[in-house]
Amino acid sequence: KEEVTIVIHDPSEISKVNKPYLKYWNIITIRKSMQQFIRDRYGIDSKFIYHPFYLYPIQQADNEQKMYAVSISRIDFNKNIEIILDANKRARNPVKIYGWANKNYVSQKLDPIAYSKYYQGKYVKSFNATSEILRKVKFMVDLSFLPNDGGGTQYTFLDAIYHNCAVILNRQWIENVDPKYRDFKEGENCYAVSNAEELKELLNNAENIDTSKIVQNARKLLDRHVNAVNWNKEVISMQCK
Repeated sequence: KEEVTIVIHDPSEISKVNKPYLKYWNIITIRKSMQQFIRDRYGIDSKFIYHPFYLYPIQQADNEQKMYAVSISRIDFNKNIEIILDANKRARNPVKIYGWANKNYVSQKLDPIAYSKYYQGKYVKSFNATSEILRKVKFMVDLSFLPNDGGGTQYTFLDAIYHNCAVILNRQWIENVDPKYRDFKEGENCYAVSNAEELKELLNNAENIDTSKIVQNARKLLDRHVNAVNWNKEVISMQCK
């Protein structure tokens, strides 16, 4: 009998189609909050691992003007890009938005004028392309939120931290889970906002904010992800959201 191993990143990946099979599979989770959710909701113990992060070469910043803030997540439901666009309308240092776009989400949720003004297009999911964006950025904004998920990291967070960008997160991402599962602490290793007004205030003061301590504390999270696998051996890449 062949065993099946799957990685579940967040609750949205559990559906009525695959739910009956969860008890037969070896399940890997990449956030402690998700591990606890599966245990509480389905009575299933999963294996938790930190999603692996490879220390790829960083492109050096040149003398061109640095951008204050970018978003590099998908433009999709649960990413709350509409909050970013609303803040941009009144911010002196608006967020430039990159990433694959869900057309249904764009048409249903986003102001078309604001979206066309600040959307920079889809970028290739490669180390070079990611570094090309983040090497010249002070803040990376990711306002992701899903019920029954949060507290831990996503690859957008890790990429930003690796490039010494301070992360601005959705406060619900931090506070929605048990405190023991919160890797991020507002004012210590990240910034957090609850709405467009709070994001606008951060963006308007971007040039005056000293992010060095926040970035330094955030970088303490990287080692466990780098050491999640032995990079000298063949590994299977996991594409985490």
